[in-house]
Amino acid sequence: MKFKILLALIFVNLMQAQKFHFPKTAVNDSLLLEKQIPGLAMQVIPQLQSAKYKPENTVDLMDNLFRLQMVAQDYKNSLASLSENRKLFADNNMGDYRYIGFELYALAKMEQKENNTTFSNALQKVFNKKYESLSEKTIPRLGIALDGDVKESRKQLKKVLDKQKDKDSIDYRTALALCKSYLSYKTYSGIKPQVMQLRASKDKERFIIETKDLTIKNGATLTITIVRKKGNTSPLPVILTSNIYAGSFDEFFGKRAATYNYVGAVVNTRGKRNSNNVNNPFEHESEDIYEVIDWVSKQPWCNGKVGMIGGSYLGFSQWASVKKLHPALKTIVPQVAVGIGIDYPAQNNIFMSYMLQWIQYVTNNKLTDEADFANAVKWDSIYTKWYKSGKSFRSLDAISGKPSKIFQRWLDHPGYDEYWQKMVPYKEDFSKINIPILTTTGYYDDDQIGALYYFKQHHLYNKNADHYLVIGPYNHGGAQSFGFTYVNGNPIDPVARISIDDLAFSWFDYILKGGPKPEILKDKINFQVMNTNTWKHVADLDKMHTSTVKFYLQDKKIYHLYSINRKTRLSQNKPLI
Repeated sequence: MKFKILLALIFVNLMQAQKFHFPKTAVNDSLLLEKQIPGLAMQVIPQLQSAKYKPENTVDLMDNLFRLQMVAQDYKNSLASLSENRKLFADNNMGDYRYIGFELYALAKMEQKENNTTFSNALQKVFNKKYESLSEKTIPRLGIALDGDVKESRKQLKKVLDKQKDKDSIDYRTALALCKSYLSYKTYSGIKPQVMQLRASKDKERFIIETKDLTIKNGATLTITIVRKKGNTSPLPVILTSNIYAGSFDEFFGKRAATYNYVGAVVNTRGKRNSNNVNNPFEHESEDIYEVIDWVSKQPWCNGKVGMIGGSYLGFSQWASVKKLHPALKTIVPQVAVGIGIDYPAQNNIFMSYMLQWIQYVTNNKLTDEADFANAVKWDSIYTKWYKSGKSFRSLDAISGKPSKIFQRWLDHPGYDEYWQKMVPYKEDFSKINIPILTTTGYYDDDQIGALYYFKQHHLYNKNADHYLVIGPYNHGGAQSFGFTYVNGNPIDPVARISIDDLAFSWFDYILKGGPKPEILKDKINFQVMNTNTWKHVADLDKMHTSTVKFYLQDKKIYHLYSINRKTRLSQNKPLI
């Protein structure tokens, strides 16, 4: 009997641990919601740290903890948890921009209370102080870090609240989702217009930013953004990026180059931003970029030397640019480069469903459709509907409700045929590429196949290729920014936690300004050996390993006996089975 009572008590405690009181009236009453939600967050915090709900990764734990503490209005401890999250995310202060919007919100709330001032005045004061404390290399990331989507966060908040209609209790996971979506909406609806204006004002003091519509010789009109640091008055080398993801990334790439004492130029591809040309991804970069480089190299702020940088699609763009090499282009730094027709939109002749989601992401409007791209529920339902329909893969775009000529055109080329070959160098084209190149990719990079394809082809057709490779425990994002402390939930060696930005621009200094060669580039291939905390350097890919292992699909002895038995039965005209 005592055992049954004990079990009953345990069950009741478990039920109480998973449910919290939350009045249903708060769902439709914003004032009541604001009053109730700090208390809810305080109830959720102990559960977050319990054995049942504690995230496996400490980075994720501190991520959720600082948000809950902030909702609970425990701003001091929240900022400490946020700081810990950043330290766990990246070494050497490389992640200082991370969640800076939440930091400014908490600091402003503390300032407002301590000095009995308005939130607006408090926000301006803490923003100015924070801005001055940031390292120069963090400044370019501010625009992206502060660009929270107020509309989307409001949508997510409403979605969670709708689940609570007619309920006076809330489970742990819904409570956590409610607190997080509430904080995102409350923060960015409260700070975004003001901080973006303050940031723009600070940028004007530091940078000269110009946006032009450039009509090139082939008739296409492209939008180009040029960024120069105000202190630099002499002509400089230009670091060019060709960017299909038009938006806040344009200024980021430009300001990053200017911060490293170059002129930053970012051109959007056809059909993006102010361009009225048809947007056909990948198809025109090989001809358009040549004309852009020609224009850039003749401007008074350019000293005649151009380098290129960028990752993923932007890495592909650089390989497209050397299909026909302009004399002013002195080097490229393709990072995690898409191998068009090689690893995207198909691998081994198998197309990926993701390609339709990506096509709509970059073609739905003149910038990028972030909300649609991130709508996992929508895309999961489209893929499920297609799967259940039994129809061919070619029908996927029609099922999505948005037929796509691009999607259909890609499907018409399942092999690596002339359609793909004309976009980037092909075979003997690589022999003509005689400029220095630095490729970066990672063991966890989605486009590692593409990055290594270009590297291999260049060395295959050009025996004197001045082409270096850096590869380490990086994912698609890390290999074009910096080495995260954790990748796929696992810690990476401290020696691998480098700034890819610093590496890239020290390469530009070496090639374009006669600076020292980056120390890490001791040979053509430079790779980090995981769990050894060391880098190694070899002359070719085959020398990256010192041994091989042979795998068999079945036991060798069994296979030998099967072969003898097979020959015997065939000689006797008997069936094999």
